Formats: sequence, structure tokens, C-alpha cells
Amino acid sequence: MKRLCVLPVLLLASLALQATETQSAPEADEAKVVRLTSHLENHPLSDTDKSIRSWLLQWATETQDITVVVCNILGTASGEDLPYSAIYTTQMIFGNTAYQIAHPDKREDLLATQLAAARSSLNAYNSILDSHPEARIPYLDELTSKDRSGSLESYLAPVIAEKCDDSGGT
Repeated sequence: MKRLCVLPVLLLASLALQATETQSAPEADEAKVVRLTSHLENHPLSDTDKSIRSWLLQWATETQDITVVVCNILGTASGEDLPYSAIYTTQMIFGNTAYQIAHPDKREDLLATQLAAARSSLNAYNSILDSHPEARIPYLDELTSKDRSGSLESYLAPVIAEKCDDSGGT
């Protein structure tokens, strides 16, 4: 009789332990990249200590599975003194990386990865404008408008072809 009483207790304890292990299992790095990229699109100024961006850059640099080509298709890496340009440039890297994670079949598609990079950066730009309307950049406003109208891809395709020539990006 005692064995029958102990067995249900052991079974319950085992299930509880499994549930605890499942809840505390570390988040996979790829899922973390996608989650943090989305967070920075929506809250680009929240990373005040740059720890999120540092982790994302390190992961993107060290991963063997993904290659990110950075092309200056938004003009934010031009050296011009544009507000928050460093955020927009790094967001392109993160958006490109997250897209490749979500779409492994598109990793070699330069147009698709660059469009994802641009859209991620434009999302961050528009999030910043919500609290800092004085940070407008006319070219990014134009790209946002094209994205909303569905013409961003056709507009950026020749820009991507030019800026992402055989040199591997600029």
C-alpha cells in the first residue's frame, strides 16, 4: 500500500520539476536576437547603457550562420551629423540579422535582407519621432511614406544594387 501512495507523489514531484526546468530554460540566442531587435525598433532610446546593442553586435559578429552585409542605403552612415544616425545604422544590422533568423531561406537574398534592415531602422526612426519630432530626417520620412504606400521595394532596389556592389557593402 505504501508504494501506491509514494508513486503519485513522485509523479507529481517529477512533473513539477519538469515544469520548473521548462520555465527556467535559457532563451535561445536566435530567439533573443529577434526579441531584442523588435524591442529596439519600438523603444530605440531605452538602451541607455548600450548593453542590448553591444550584445546584439557581438552575437551578429560571432555567429557563423549569418553574414550581414551593411550597405548605406539610408544615408545614415554618411558621416553627416544626423540625429540618432548611429541608432539607425546599428538597427539595420539587427533588422538584417533578425530577418535572416526568421527567414533562413532568404539569407542569400540581398534585396530581401536589405529591405528588412531598412524597415527595422525606419521603425526605430518613427518610434524616436513619437517623442522627438524635432529629429526628423527628410529622406527617412520619404522612405517611410514609400513603405506605407507599398513602393519601398521598387524604390530601394536600384539603391541597394548601387550601394551593395561587389565590394560587400559600404
